[in-house]
Amino acid sequence: MVDVTHMAKTNLNTGIQRVVRALLKELEVLTSDEIDVEPVVLLPADGFWHFQYVECNPNRKSNIVVPREGDLFLGLDLNAQIISAQKAGLFEDWKSRGAQIVITVHDILPIEHPEWWPEEVSVNHAQWLNSVLLCADTILSVSKATQNAVVNWCENNNIEKQHIKFRWFHLGADFEATNSSTGVPQEAEKLIKQLKKQVTFLSVGTIEPRKGHEQCLDAFESLWEQGLECNLVFVGKQGWLVDKLIKRLNTHPALKKHFFWLDGISDEYLSKVYASSDCLIAASNGEGFGIPLIEAARHGLPIIARDIPVFREVVGNNAHYFSGQSAEDLAKSVTKWLDDFEHGNHITSSGIKWQSWQESALQIQRVLRF
Repeated sequence: MVDVTHMAKTNLNTGIQRVVRALLKELEVLTSDEIDVEPVVLLPADGFWHFQYVECNPNRKSNIVVPREGDLFLGLDLNAQIISAQKAGLFEDWKSRGAQIVITVHDILPIEHPEWWPEEVSVNHAQWLNSVLLCADTILSVSKATQNAVVNWCENNNIEKQHIKFRWFHLGADFEATNSSTGVPQEAEKLIKQLKKQVTFLSVGTIEPRKGHEQCLDAFESLWEQGLECNLVFVGKQGWLVDKLIKRLNTHPALKKHFFWLDGISDEYLSKVYASSDCLIAASNGEGFGIPLIEAARHGLPIIARDIPVFREVVGNNAHYFSGQSAEDLAKSVTKWLDDFEHGNHITSSGIKWQSWQESALQIQRVLRF
């Protein structure tokens, strides 16, 4: 049983929902005839918490999920309703029937850095993690760095964890091989031509405090003032706590000249933007994994990345790293990278070992042994 509650309700195609959609498809293809992969949603209907099958089957007596010995629940989606379901005893009932409970942790950044989110997010995420730790047989993190963060949080908060297996896997990158979103607007051709005329730096991710967009824009404003001719492209939807930054983006004097913000574009369009860019800038201060890094590697883009543990885990020494929070810190790294690029001495992403979503699903199978 694969939890797709949030994906099913919102039909979003960003962040975790892209991951859930990609892995669900691959798990359905890869599993043997002896194993059924069923997407399920969590509901509080009729006064009790229960999971319901997403897909109708006339052979079932009920759409309500009743697990049996040997069944496995994989909580792929980030589902806040688990808090209430766990308190109501749903997972204890499932475990008494012989089911294994595996919950995926994409990150615990709201707990570690509450300043990056609205106030209630950190509190809710902590409640979710506590609930997960109480009911899960296995915690499946999307990176070794995320697993370390969870284990350290348990130890620092005296959380009992002896009953839990901690495992991790890595995400895939080939979204076009899954149910990726399509559609390219008419103005895309003109934009692509503009990007190809100059060296283009690309940043991919929701516009939110931790992602480093403000530092990135500050750095490039400084470089443009110095006469550097290059493009900067932001791809990502508007997030939270960034109203001032969004106003700045929408009214920027360089907008649609050598600065571009593409808000919520399709996977198909994003692939074209990757192919028309020269370097990915991963300026995020914290990630659970960092999918844009391996998407960039698939398209042969060099990477300038903030020096944080999870980025080191994902791309190793195959990126130009920078530290510091000032515009000058990043501007110096961009200038150094450009000098290396012009002389053919820049660090490439060719050595990054990225995997497909099929390989990611296989890794889950190996880790969970089903």
